[in-house]
Amino acid sequence: MADADDVRRLALALPHVSEIESDGFDFRVADKGFVWSYPERRPGRPRRLRADVAVLFVGDEAEKQALLLGEPDVFFTTPGYDGLPLVMLRLVEVDVERLEELVTDAWRMRAPAALVGHLDRSDDPSGAGSAGGRATLMVVTGVPGAGKTTLGLELAKALGVPFVSLDSIKESLYSTDAWSRDRHELRLAAEVELVVQLDAVVGSVVVDIWIAPERDTDRITTLLRKQRRDIVELVCRVPADVAVERYAGRQRSGPHRPADASTLHRIQEAVEHFEPMGIGRCIEIDTSRPVDIDGVVARLHP
Repeated sequence: MADADDVRRLALALPHVSEIESDGFDFRVADKGFVWSYPERRPGRPRRLRADVAVLFVGDEAEKQALLLGEPDVFFTTPGYDGLPLVMLRLVEVDVERLEELVTDAWRMRAPAALVGHLDRSDDPSGAGSAGGRATLMVVTGVPGAGKTTLGLELAKALGVPFVSLDSIKESLYSTDAWSRDRHELRLAAEVELVVQLDAVVGSVVVDIWIAPERDTDRITTLLRKQRRDIVELVCRVPADVAVERYAGRQRSGPHRPADASTLHRIQEAVEHFEPMGIGRCIEIDTSRPVDIDGVVARLHP
């Protein structure tokens, strides 16, 4: 016997599902509803949301009629739903396994084709390309010079997932648009493009991003939380002298700050104050020396 909690758990386990605030439950993918609480009409009284009855999207009239005629104790409809590809499901009449099948089928008929294809690929029990088979956002953070990009690239290659770097986006914007505004405006424009690129990725992705304490934390936390439910933060840790030496040893131009005394001092201070964002599971990694990527992958699959 299934219930509303089972509906919620199963729906939220599917990719890119959002829950609309409701007295019952209401789940959507790409802004399209696929399962929600039945709003029962009562003559002369306000509608009542039935948490024990789910409205399911079934695709077409033929499927609807097949369910209604084949299992009348399980499915029903009302005149208000005539002509709509929807049926009502009595949750107490199905077990969780059957409910999972029905909810997933409803999601498939409403989700974009790319998402459906990703779900099919993620059914591979090997979990290749993601942390434990889930669509995971792996956020590689740390101070400038901590080795974020090196770690992010190697991790993405090992997992077979896309890699997105905020620095690369900033460099592209700077070179393409001959950017003349200040660095903060460039940073904000790059964050907008970061969202665009993450939205285009179906499944897991590795992101390399520098998050300045206090200045960026709240804004980036909000941005990333909207991208995936499953987030792992990989924090690159190095001593201040290592970060400063690495930064000073690189050729800096375009949107990057020069390796002058002021910038190097800011990096030293950042090492002392840098903390994880706290938006998901955190893995701290010593990147002052070569990193065992296989070991990092193993920690992603606890």
